[in-house]
Amino acid sequence: APETQIFVTFQWDDLNNMFPQPEEGNRQKFATNWEQVEAFEPNLDVWVISSYPYFVFPSASDIPSDYYSPLLSQTMKPVAIAEGGFSSQPVGFAQGSPDDQVIFLNAVHNQLGSRLVFWVNTLLADFNMESYAGEMTKQGRDPKDAEALSNFAFIGFLNSDGTAKPAIEIWDGFRRE
Repeated sequence: APETQIFVTFQWDDLNNMFPQPEEGNRQKFATNWEQVEAFEPNLDVWVISSYPYFVFPSASDIPSDYYSPLLSQTMKPVAIAEGGFSSQPVGFAQGSPDDQVIFLNAVHNQLGSRLVFWVNTLLADFNMESYAGEMTKQGRDPKDAEALSNFAFIGFLNSDGTAKPAIEIWDGFRRE
């Protein structure tokens, strides 16, 4: 259908070489691998990213004020975030707090908001990892399989009990704009 929008999702933090990737050679942090996106042009209607910057920045306040904005200067097409978030609690080696979630949301909005056609925060509510592991056990699966998922357990705007975090108010404010 003509109204169908074509896009591929690119992991922004990886596209910017924020994780060591020896197989990609000596790429420097913040040197965006635009060729990976441009390989799909001119067929893209929207340039779409995912981003979980709490894996690469100790705090959301460490996200550079121009971390996402290079996307806008690289294309005139609309942009979107297909998935992402910032943890409201420390997980593994990564740090996070409710304030970090708010700072992250504002960073994305300030840098990309004028051209965002959609934005998905991966979770509305946090995972209850004990419950999740219990369900896995009931299904005969090793509850340790949930450990990787725990890295994303606290990126929701609501706690697992349904109580609101400060980020929900910011998110709802953006939705009303």
